[in-house]
Amino acid sequence: MKNYSSFTRLFFLSVALFSFTEIVNGQFVYLNPLPGSKNRNPETTIAIRNGSIINEASLKSRDWIEITGSQSGSHTWTARLSDDKKSIIIKPNPVFDFDETVSITIQSKLKKQNGHTINGTSFSFQTSKALTPEQEEVKQQAIRTTHAGEFEDDSAPESNTRDNDLDSLPSFTLVVNNNAAPGQIFYNNQYDLDPNNTNCFNTIIENDGSIVYSKDMGINGHDFKINYDGHVTYTDYTHNQWIVVDSNYAPIDSMSPGNGYDVLNPHDLSLYSDHHALILIDDYEVMDMTAYGGLSNALVNMGVIQELDADHNVVWEWRGVDHFQVTDADTFVVLTSVAVDLIHFNAVSFDNDGNVLLSSRFLSEVTKINHDTGDIIWRLGGFNNQFTFVNDNIPEHFSYQHDARRIENGNLTLYNNGNHLIPPRSTAKEYQLDEANHVATLAWYYEHPPVGGYGVNGPATGSVQRLPNGNTLISWGTNNTHPDRPAFTEVDSSGNITWELHFDQAGQKAYRVHKYVWDPCAPIDFTYVKVKKITTTSAKVYWTPVKNAISYNVQFRKLGNSTWRLKNTTHAVVQIGRLLPNTSYEYRLRTSCANGYLSDWTPVDTFTTHPAKFLTSENDNALAFQIYPNPASDLLTMTFALDQDRQIAVCIYDVAGRLMLTHAQTFPAGEQELKMNISALPAGYYLAQVRTGAVNQTMKFVKE
Repeated sequence: MKNYSSFTRLFFLSVALFSFTEIVNGQFVYLNPLPGSKNRNPETTIAIRNGSIINEASLKSRDWIEITGSQSGSHTWTARLSDDKKSIIIKPNPVFDFDETVSITIQSKLKKQNGHTINGTSFSFQTSKALTPEQEEVKQQAIRTTHAGEFEDDSAPESNTRDNDLDSLPSFTLVVNNNAAPGQIFYNNQYDLDPNNTNCFNTIIENDGSIVYSKDMGINGHDFKINYDGHVTYTDYTHNQWIVVDSNYAPIDSMSPGNGYDVLNPHDLSLYSDHHALILIDDYEVMDMTAYGGLSNALVNMGVIQELDADHNVVWEWRGVDHFQVTDADTFVVLTSVAVDLIHFNAVSFDNDGNVLLSSRFLSEVTKINHDTGDIIWRLGGFNNQFTFVNDNIPEHFSYQHDARRIENGNLTLYNNGNHLIPPRSTAKEYQLDEANHVATLAWYYEHPPVGGYGVNGPATGSVQRLPNGNTLISWGTNNTHPDRPAFTEVDSSGNITWELHFDQAGQKAYRVHKYVWDPCAPIDFTYVKVKKITTTSAKVYWTPVKNAISYNVQFRKLGNSTWRLKNTTHAVVQIGRLLPNTSYEYRLRTSCANGYLSDWTPVDTFTTHPAKFLTSENDNALAFQIYPNPASDLLTMTFALDQDRQIAVCIYDVAGRLMLTHAQTFPAGEQELKMNISALPAGYYLAQVRTGAVNQTMKFVKE
C-alpha cells in the first residue's frame, strides 16, 4: 500500500470536491461543466438537464441564459434540445479564452412540457491555461506512448487498406474446435514487437478457421466488433475517431470527442439503439506532482467519458480529475515522469439501470457512476474498494483488469490481467454483485493450464465475452515470448476448452475478441440506383438485387414534407405513382432479408417530375389533371396547369351517376391546386369530372 500522509489525502480530496447546492436549488440534476471545476477547454459547450421533458418553445427566448467570461466578456449562444427532450446543449459564441472564469446565469424562464417553470441557477467554472510549446510536444509524445502494448504506434505511416489481402494476414493455428458455440469470430490483430506495426487486420473467421473477411487497416481497426446497436465499429486512430460501418463494411458514420478534447482513447466505444454513444478520451492535465517526487508541471492523463447523442452533441461528460485522486493509482504507476498515465480508462458502458460502468486499469478498479449527477455510486477493487469479496482467494482479486461488463444474468465479468502476481497468471472472472450490501461473490473463473511449462497470462489487453450458449470466449492479450501460447480460448461452464487459436508469430495478439451469430442483411448499393421513366405523375426506381433479400422497402416524400410514403416490392424495381407535376421528391431504399434483418437505408436522393402540359386551344383534349391521394378519406386534391385564366368546374358522381358534390372556380394561368372536402361522402367508388369550356376529363377515385 502507498504510504501517503493524511494531509496529502485531505488536500487532494478537497480539490476534487465541489458544491452541489446550486444544482439542487436550481432544479437541475445535471450541469456541465461541473460548477466550480477547473481546467475546462475553451471550446467547451454547456449541457443542462432538469430530468423532465422540456417545452422546446421556451428555448427560443433570447434572455433565459447569460454567459460571461472574465476576459472574453459576454457571449452570444445557440441552444438546442437533445433527442431525449430533457437535455439542453448550449454552444457559446465565440469560444472562451484560456485561463478565465466563466459565469453562467440561468433565469427562471425555461418551462417543462407540463407548463411548470424551472427555477434558475448560477454557477461558474474556469478554463485551462494554454499549453506551452514544450508541454504540447510532451503531450504529443505521451499520446504516442500512453497505450504502448495496447494498440499500434501512430508514428508509422498509414498503410493502404486492402480487402481480403491474405498474403500479409498474420497466420494462425486452430488448436481446438470441439463443440464450440455457433458464430463468427471478430478481431483486430496487433504486432507488439514491431514499432511500425502497420499490418493490423480487421478479421472475421469461422469456427473452422476459414476466413470470412479481412482488411488491412494499417495502424487502425482497434476494437473491431459488433456494437450494442448492431453496427460494426472500430477505431480510426489516425483521424481521432470511431468508425461505424454497415453490413457491407462501408463507413456510414464517425464519432470524435467534443468540447475541445483532441485525444481519443481507442479502448472502447459503446453505441446503443437510440444512437447515443459512450466514448473515452485522454485528458492531459497540468498538475503539480512534487508531493510524489515528480515535476511541478507534469502532464497527467486523468481521462474523460463523454456521451454523444444522435447528432454527436455532448449531452453528458464525466472527468476523472473531478472525482479521482493521485493517491488512487496503483503502487507501480510511475509518478515522476514528465507525462503520467495515472488512471487509464479501458472500458465503459451503460449498466442495466442506466448508470455508467467504468473500468480503470491503473486503479485496478471498476467504478459505477450516477448518470444523473455524476456522483460515484460504488468502487470495486483497488485502494478504494468498498466491497467484501467472497469465494475469491487471489489476494488482489483482480488487477490491471480489462473489459469489465455486466452480462445478461446480472453478474459482472472481466479479464483479470493479474499484473505483478507471482507466478504471473491471468484469469477470466465472473462476480455476483450485491450492490446494496457491497458484497462481490466470485461465481465463476477460468485459468488456463500451463503451456510449454509457462502459465498463460497477458500483462496488457485482453477480453472476456459470455456467449449465448453459456460458453465464455477469452482473449489472453499481450504475448511477446511464446508463439505456442493461445491467443483466444473458448471454454464451457465447466472449464473444458471447446475452441482455441494461437498466432504463429510471437508478439501477435488481439486487444479483444468477440463472437457473434451474424448473417448480415446487406444494404442496396446506392451506386447502382437509378431513377428512370420519369413522367408528370410517376417514376421508376431501379437497383441491383441484394443477396439474402426477400423484399425491398422504398420510401418517398415530397421535398420538404416530414412524412414518408412507403412501397414494398420483391423485385429490384418499383414504380412510384400519384406524384405531382414539376415537383421534387426525396427517396431512399433498404433491404429486408430472410433472417429477419433489415439493412441500413441508402442515402436520401431526389428526383423531379416533369411539368404538366398547359391547357391551350391546341391541346384542349388533354387537360391531364391529377388527383391524390387515392384512396382518400377527408381531402381530395386536384392539380392542373393553365395557359390563361379559366373557370374550372368539378363534379363528383357516385357509381350510379348521381351528382354528390360540385365546385366551380376561376383560376389564373399557371400550375394550380384545388382541394375538395369529401369527408361527408359514404365510402365507395366515385368519378371526378373536371370541365372547362368544351373540354372535360374524368378520373375514378376511392373514398375510404
